[in-house]
Formats: sequence, structure tokens, C-alpha cells
Amino acid sequence: MIVIAAIMAASVPSTATTLKPLQSAAACVIRKDQIGAADLAFTEPGSSDEASAAANLKALARCSNGLATSRVADGVALQLFNETILRQPGGPTTPEEEARLANSILAAPGSKAGEAAALDCLVTLRPQATGDFVRARPGSSAEQAALKDVIAAMPRCVPTGAQVKWAPVDFRLGLARAAYRKSGAHEAIRKGD
Repeated sequence: MIVIAAIMAASVPSTATTLKPLQSAAACVIRKDQIGAADLAFTEPGSSDEASAAANLKALARCSNGLATSRVADGVALQLFNETILRQPGGPTTPEEEARLANSILAAPGSKAGEAAALDCLVTLRPQATGDFVRARPGSSAEQAALKDVIAAMPRCVPTGAQVKWAPVDFRLGLARAAYRKSGAHEAIRKGD
């Protein structure tokens, strides 16, 4: 079961209000340690790598304002993705290619579970739309147009019988982190580009 209603029924003020303290925390972490922040955002959400990167990021404790580490990492990914877009590859061009890519993501050995795999799949199948959605102002017509295109790929990215749900802000942040991880921004920041 795919729960799209939670995404579509977004309360714009709620998303914007939720993002403000997160954006502030992310900006603080990036300002104090851009490479450490980039490393944190590049980790898999909830992983031991994320915990290790967080432990090495001294600015996190000073900047997080009580927000969870994964949430701050999502916010950092959102900001870095918006600031440092190096490559946003084109998506698949045929339904067959789309199916092949989606299946390869969902069936990969050691594949991520549920929401994380679906987000990676959406970013792979709809790179332009996910980027447009992440960069769009919450509640704007640009956001709605991009969301429509992203949601069109949802049936390919969620295995039959699986259930995924996102609150609107979680969907935006999850896509931002998945897009950041695929964008090449992390490597550029580490190199100093």
C-alpha cells in the first residue's frame, strides 16, 4: 500500500514551519565544519556510519538545538544539494529502462528497506523532478508540478505489498538526502571544489 495522501495533504505552513529550525541547525553545522557536515549528510540514514560521522562532528552538538542527528543530516543534505548541484543525470528514457533500474535498486544485495530504497529509486527514476521538488518553495505550483511527476514513479519504487508513508516534510528531506548522495556534491566538497 502506498500512502500518497500524507504527501499530497501537506499543510504548507506546517512544512515551512518545520523546516525553519532545521535549516538554521543545518546552516550552523555547515558554517562550522562543511566537510564534516557533508560527510554526515552522505551517510545512510540511521546507520553506524551516520553515528560515527555525528560523533566526529563537534559542531553538531552546538548547532542541533535538540534535533535528532538524522534530521540534522537531512537538513544538511537539503542545503548542500540546493547549493552544490554538480550533476543531475537524466532519468530512464523508456518504461523498460525504468522498470530495469527500479528492479535493480529494490533487488540489490544488502538493499535498504522500505522508505530508504523507495527514495533512492525515486531519485534515480525522476532525477529532475525530485531536484525540482526539493528546491521548490513549499506549497508553490512548482512544488506541486514536480511532486506529480515524482509520484508517477512511486508504483515502480515500492514493492507490491509494501507500505511506505511519509509526512510531507519527511518526504522532502528524504528525497533531498537521497538526491544529495547521488549528486556528486559530497565529493566536490571533500575536494574543495
